[in-house]
Amino acid sequence: MKFWDWLARRRYAVTNGFRRRRFDFFWERLGRYAGTRWWLDLGGGPGSYLLAELDALGQNAPRVVLLDQGEAELLDARRRFPQALCVRADGEHLPFRDEAFNLVFCNSVIEHVAHPEQLAGEIRRTGRRFFVQTPNGTFPLESHSHVPLPFFWRLPRRMQRPLCRLVGAQWDYLMSVHYLTPQELQTYFPGAQLIRERVWGLTKSYYLVTPPGARESARGAAPRAFVERVRTEDA
Repeated sequence: MKFWDWLARRRYAVTNGFRRRRFDFFWERLGRYAGTRWWLDLGGGPGSYLLAELDALGQNAPRVVLLDQGEAELLDARRRFPQALCVRADGEHLPFRDEAFNLVFCNSVIEHVAHPEQLAGEIRRTGRRFFVQTPNGTFPLESHSHVPLPFFWRLPRRMQRPLCRLVGAQWDYLMSVHYLTPQELQTYFPGAQLIRERVWGLTKSYYLVTPPGARESARGAAPRAFVERVRTEDA
């Protein structure tokens, strides 16, 4: 087990570097110009990648609505990110008006929903800009389980489940993932720029980014949501 633990730690160290590079790309390409009024972190959860990175901006950080479906996850997120407005709702039926947000940020979420085309439509409806990332299912390292073995998906099914148990990965969670092709993504986000995140010369992830000419500013008032704000126990 020590070997597997060491291998998993090494993998986390490498993937954290990838994530940092992804945020730097997002910030220089889109985030820097999206204003600070209201952003939506769609499906960020308690480990919100966006909010963790934005913490470094301090007072210059945008005002963010964090939306997720799990109440427990949102309570944890509210404790970790008290500056965020936490909302519990279904991403396929967002309870916000059209163009409510200067920017919608959606990282590694769309491959988990039952109807990705519907989620994509809601992102386009509510955001004047958007940044959507989803992993490439053919990349050698599996993105969701952190199984520290290359080409996990190409192994026989009878070997995959024992390997998940060995490294502590959740088999049912893995089976729920539906990787999307570039063709599907371009259909769901017509007119968006599709950008390939490359590692070792291979496509690790796909980005869908608002095309040039997005409208510049969202309304200053808080986005209207027909859901109850999640509160922490000490709120």
